Amino acid sequence: MGEARRGLRQRRLPQGQRVRRPARLGDLLTVARPQPTTPSPSSYGGTHVKRLISRTAMGLAVAALAVGGLATTAQAAPAAANSGDPALTDVYVWATNVNLRQQPTTDSPRLAVRSQWWADAVCQTQGQTVRDPAVGTNNWWTAVQEFAGSDIAWVNNLYIRGGVKIAGVPDC
Repeated sequence: MGEARRGLRQRRLPQGQRVRRPARLGDLLTVARPQPTTPSPSSYGGTHVKRLISRTAMGLAVAALAVGGLATTAQAAPAAANSGDPALTDVYVWATNVNLRQQPTTDSPRLAVRSQWWADAVCQTQGQTVRDPAVGTNNWWTAVQEFAGSDIAWVNNLYIRGGVKIAGVPDC
């Protein structure tokens, strides 16, 4: 009744053979674990590896071109934005960290700081003389708008492409 109750059937081994039992847990794990196989040379990736190398090389080439393109265009002025008033003259502030002032003087409050950007020039007038050892001296200031309807700010013409007095920008 014991065998039937447990639902087990005993299998008899041929005479003289014994069931191999592992002596310790490590032997059991060794028996249960499949042995590693060395892949054949053709299974080292083949097409997959070639595709991966090709894509990596393409990515590096694109990145190199992008970096090279950025270095080249850093010297050139960006295209003028068309969001401004068509009746106003577009001017390009070529310098970095240029102060936009409330009035044409360095004593006036700073409204914003801009770098290498296009603006709409409303008019220009003479104001306080600005001296910059790297650029020169200028007393002409241009009233600019960032876009149509925005507040007016003043930028010294030293930092605007076009010279001492900007051609095409009316006097205030």
